[in-house]
Amino acid sequence: MPCCNQKYQLSLRAKQSGAKQPPLTKDYYNRTQLGMSSIELDSQQQQEVWQLSVQEAGGKLPTGRIVKDVVQRIMERTKAPNPYRVREVCQIIAKGVNECFRIRDSRVRNCAIASVMTQIIYQVAVSIDGYIAAADGSVDWLSAFQIEDNDYGYAQFYASIDALLMGSRTYEQVIGFGEWAYPGKPCWVVSRRSLKVEQPEVRLTSNSPGEIIAELQAQKLNRVWLVGGGQLAASFRAQGLISEYMIAVIPMILGAGIPLFGSPGLQEHLNLVECKPFPQGVVLLRYLR
Repeated sequence: MPCCNQKYQLSLRAKQSGAKQPPLTKDYYNRTQLGMSSIELDSQQQQEVWQLSVQEAGGKLPTGRIVKDVVQRIMERTKAPNPYRVREVCQIIAKGVNECFRIRDSRVRNCAIASVMTQIIYQVAVSIDGYIAAADGSVDWLSAFQIEDNDYGYAQFYASIDALLMGSRTYEQVIGFGEWAYPGKPCWVVSRRSLKVEQPEVRLTSNSPGEIIAELQAQKLNRVWLVGGGQLAASFRAQGLISEYMIAVIPMILGAGIPLFGSPGLQEHLNLVECKPFPQGVVLLRYLR
């Protein structure tokens, strides 16, 4: 029988290939009314969509409804934003960051916030076994890797930021070094304790991560360095508010100490955008969400 019908040809091809390696094209997604939402999936995810869709269709050409359901499940699994609410998100974004925090769907909320919010960069040195400080909070172990005429890119990074963010213990450790190390740049210290603050740039706050983001956004501070510690970083990460990670991996094993994140959280896939080795075995890794 002549195979003149395109749908029949695709169905026959899917059956002949065992529904494992059929053609996967943008045209197919457009015909199933998915439009450009398929572009938000990487090639491996698109292949998975096709295989699962054909499987659920019993080896036949899947309907648009089947493919949409499979795409939605995969995007929920990867915590990607729901593509069917893009118009709604854009309308909310236009109203400002405060309105974004009122979105109930966490995936859509984080997508909206990321579009308008200040960038939070967690830049920190970490040991091979994942600690940013010794058990007593000290960072003396880093002194062996301080090299004259080599700041590991710190000066360039510091010039790029507009403000700083740190927890109370990190603040106490910094002022213990003597002269304030971050003059001229506003610094938020997050603490529920009453601390004595002498630096004019420092403001004490007990606000939530979302409220702090709103404050930073209102002052048009675009890039903010989250200095530490691990517990504060974990609270911002839990709400999807860290947009960039700059991790200097130090060739040391501490055995115990303060971890990179002070509390457990969900899995999160990051994109490596830079990997730069330095003398003495230090490696700078830069990741984006």
